[in-house]
Amino acid sequence: MDKNFLEECLDKGMSTRDIEKICGKDHRLISYWIHKYNLQERSKFYKTDNYKFEKIDTKEKAYTLGFILADGSINNNNTEIAVSLYDKKVVEFISKVIGGNVRYDHTLNKSQRRFPRARLIKRIVDITKFTGGYLKKDRHYPRVRSDLERYLIQGVFDADGCLTWGRRKDKNRLWYKVSFTSQLKILEGVQKYLIKQLNISTVIRPKSNEQCYVLEFSNLKDVLTFCEHIYPDNKFIILNRKYLTYKALRLELEENGESNRSDCEYRAEPTE
Repeated sequence: MDKNFLEECLDKGMSTRDIEKICGKDHRLISYWIHKYNLQERSKFYKTDNYKFEKIDTKEKAYTLGFILADGSINNNNTEIAVSLYDKKVVEFISKVIGGNVRYDHTLNKSQRRFPRARLIKRIVDITKFTGGYLKKDRHYPRVRSDLERYLIQGVFDADGCLTWGRRKDKNRLWYKVSFTSQLKILEGVQKYLIKQLNISTVIRPKSNEQCYVLEFSNLKDVLTFCEHIYPDNKFIILNRKYLTYKALRLELEENGESNRSDCEYRAEPTE
């Protein structure tokens, strides 16, 4: 049977008997091919061992909740986390926190927007207690212990945040910016945290032609304050790629004697 056909059916929530009716194949044969292609976790009927946060009392849980809040797909308490294979260590880390097996899909089909990725599906029975809802538009910023909130922010940043920087074309100076792209209620929580804990003022704006918002700030002092806050050392680095971007910026600033500047520098490129 065709793998793409089965994936489409499973993503629509169809059972093997539903698929049987439209393709004429016996449901037992369909089940065989689902397992053959390792697609059983795509089915809404797939059963996994349950996990329960109960309370956010460790930095690992706080980070995991932040990442799921921003980028997890939740359906009937089944939570799916999927990232590019390049960032697979994030899913591998989360799998150690909540349990479950990471699946590695090496499929590459640009026309169908299929790229190699690492996936984890786990039933978290109390997930909506912390996220507020299944759909992203229904989620809100959760309450966690003050000493663990930094790790929640780090999880949200690794999922939906971005540190960008470069050299301006019109001047021999650097530009730099931290941004988060997510839902309004989540970003409002991040915004309150940044102003209260770090005295960082931010702007939230709608993202053009998309049902989401962008929070951003580009003052050098604020950018460095934020990065130093979530990366006080190298002892809790989950998504190494973003940490290395920050280290590269610090090195560039030090080489150019700009590390103590606090004026605003905006991206030379047009804003989205």
